[in-house]
Amino acid sequence: MSHFTDDNSKSTLSIIIMILMFPLVGASMWIFYEYWGEPKYWKNRWRLYRLLKKDKVKVKSVKNDDGIEICRYVIDIEGKKYQLDIWAGKEMTLCEENFNISRGCYVNYIGLFKGSLITKWLNNKAIKSIIEISDIQRTRDRKLKKLGL
Repeated sequence: MSHFTDDNSKSTLSIIIMILMFPLVGASMWIFYEYWGEPKYWKNRWRLYRLLKKDKVKVKSVKNDDGIEICRYVIDIEGKKYQLDIWAGKEMTLCEENFNISRGCYVNYIGLFKGSLITKWLNNKAIKSIIEISDIQRTRDRKLKKLGL
């Protein structure tokens, strides 16, 4: 009796596992790319989402230039001001309000690139919330709804 084998053929089970493994690995990268690839953007997007849910984000000003699809918001989070730029309602960047590109001080906390499904979802939720917060009528309606009126 031999404990080892010389047979190099693949079993049906190993073929099925390999066929299933490729889509599952690809799907996990599609869902969680930033978690492994860009963890600071992942963490910061979640932090922004949680701050928005806790109503700790206040919109101080909105600047929308005609002809440019960028809407620039100055937001206040617990006393610190940030500049949030939203491109055509789809992409956004977040940096400190008084950044200086010429000095090399531009730090984008959430990145522009969205590589995963969860990041796209977080981005859409944050943009929707910021637009809602910046609209005085929507804010008033939301507060009245909380009061049950």
